[in-house]
Amino acid sequence: MVQEGPVNVCFNAQSYGVDVAFDPQTQEQRLSFRFAVSVSLPQLLQQLIEIQKQDGAVLPMMAPTSQRRTPGSSRAETPPTAAPAYLTPTLQAPLSGTGSQAKERKEMTSFERQSSAASEGRGQFAIDVQLLECVQRHETAKVKELLKQRADVNFQEGTPYLRTPLHLAVESGGSVDEVGHLLQAAANVNAVMAQGKTPLHVAIQQYRRIPAVAIGMLLCSKAKPDAKDASNKTPMDLVKQVFGQLSARGPDNQPLLSSADSAKARQLLSFVMDQRMVAFNLQSQEVQGVHFADVEGDKLVYDTKSGVGLYSVKSQRALFFKNLKQKNEGSVYNVAVNPETGTVAACLQFQQDAPKAQASPQSVIVMVIWPNGKLQHEEPLKLRLPPTTVPADRELLPPMVTMSRTQGTSIVIGRLADGQVYCWQLNSARSQLVSEVKLAVCAGALASSDDGAWVCFANKETGHIDVFTLDQAAHQQAKLAYKPAGTLLNKRPGQLSIQSLQDACLVAVVEDLPAVQVPSQCIEVTRVSPDGHLQTVYRVPIPSPCASLSFCYKSSAHLLCSCTEGLQLVFNLYNSETSCAYDNPGVRSISIASDQSLMASAESNFFKVYKVPAPSASNS
Repeated sequence: MVQEGPVNVCFNAQSYGVDVAFDPQTQEQRLSFRFAVSVSLPQLLQQLIEIQKQDGAVLPMMAPTSQRRTPGSSRAETPPTAAPAYLTPTLQAPLSGTGSQAKERKEMTSFERQSSAASEGRGQFAIDVQLLECVQRHETAKVKELLKQRADVNFQEGTPYLRTPLHLAVESGGSVDEVGHLLQAAANVNAVMAQGKTPLHVAIQQYRRIPAVAIGMLLCSKAKPDAKDASNKTPMDLVKQVFGQLSARGPDNQPLLSSADSAKARQLLSFVMDQRMVAFNLQSQEVQGVHFADVEGDKLVYDTKSGVGLYSVKSQRALFFKNLKQKNEGSVYNVAVNPETGTVAACLQFQQDAPKAQASPQSVIVMVIWPNGKLQHEEPLKLRLPPTTVPADRELLPPMVTMSRTQGTSIVIGRLADGQVYCWQLNSARSQLVSEVKLAVCAGALASSDDGAWVCFANKETGHIDVFTLDQAAHQQAKLAYKPAGTLLNKRPGQLSIQSLQDACLVAVVEDLPAVQVPSQCIEVTRVSPDGHLQTVYRVPIPSPCASLSFCYKSSAHLLCSCTEGLQLVFNLYNSETSCAYDNPGVRSISIASDQSLMASAESNFFKVYKVPAPSASNS
């Protein structure tokens, strides 16, 4: 109902659409509305006739009722008419009078209901538009809140772009969190924007700006690599263009792509061409490490500073998270697992005030062990070590735990912040401590074989690598003891690994030396016999600095090497074949499944699982 002067007219408004367009110059959303208004002519004529009868003439439209004055009076006067029909029903007179008046009032009540519904629609529309704006501004917290308020995750902006929030996220260089929240809210991964482009089209075009793992997320969510856009191009066609960029060179015969862009392009090719499987765990904290926890390659154990979690690769969901942080004190440093028994061991460090005679705070290490890896149901075994104080002249080391990874004797090995190394033997149920031995007082890098029969560490007092083997005579008497087996002289390992042979062991070392002394790093593998005989058997060059090194599960032939630039290498020492996978630079943790078919890596606040590429012959 609208009032112009003394005329009360009922009209109906019907919306025919709303267009939303984003102006890239002003960075503003522009809205345009289309609607139609219908007015009852008989009602309008009736109102004019009534006015004529009351005032003798039709008043000019420019003289509203509130502005008419009675001769000789200074106050504005309103004619004594009935209450306007646009007032709420509680302010109107009861529904009475002539049939036409009652019918009119019923129509007005219906119109009010339509207005209320339209108001709700405008509110929902505002939330949907706000979602688009927050995605484009990378306001992840607001995006999450709007999704909770039932914002339409598949809402499309108006012409000419017609983008959905998922299109905007990948187009503007969105993070893994942003893309993950939209996918979890059931975003249509194959929605079509202008020119027929799906989010996968846009993501591949923007591969330099977004994390490559975000493209893997789209593929994992059933994005179609063969969807055609208006130019008849598929995402696979765009990938081929990226492949061409890798080999393209400029006038000076230098690659057109920088080393960083080249690494991203190779990651893209790995995700799309190999159709890798990607799994994610978006937590508020950063993931420190991830490990395969069974021989089937299904269970993954991951850790953050506050606790340890369990994830299923097959169902692609987190099964359980165990919070280990008490009263905001202490942190989880690392985790070790036995894939055959499922045993999980976590290393926690707490700080406590030192005695008055000492100025430095003391470090307390607690090893928490779940015998069968059932974090949610099993009571863990806790080993609390005596407090240690790190001298001012000694480097503070991150505490760590490692353990045997077979069905045999369960051995857990821990290194304290001051470099002390302890070994513990557990009973057959892995629920009680049977024996303990102190192996070193000042160790650096530390590694143990899968069966726990061999241990090696960098001796920071001598500058050598000491290798120990299990004393079988003492072991037969249910006592844990190790005896020296050999020493690798003048070695400063940045990365260290060891694996058992039938009558010896292999020690793999990447030395931590300045680049000016060693322009290209290599992995040196030495065979160590129990009698102390040493023989260098392999030297494997690597293209960039090594971030981590380990022998594959129960294999002395396969080495897993993670490079700082994101290259993941699996070397077959026996036949010189190499599998190359491309991951993000700065990966914190890398793990390989027992059958060497899958890899898992941790980075930032997520981890991912992908297939190990087929090996190829090495040129080295």
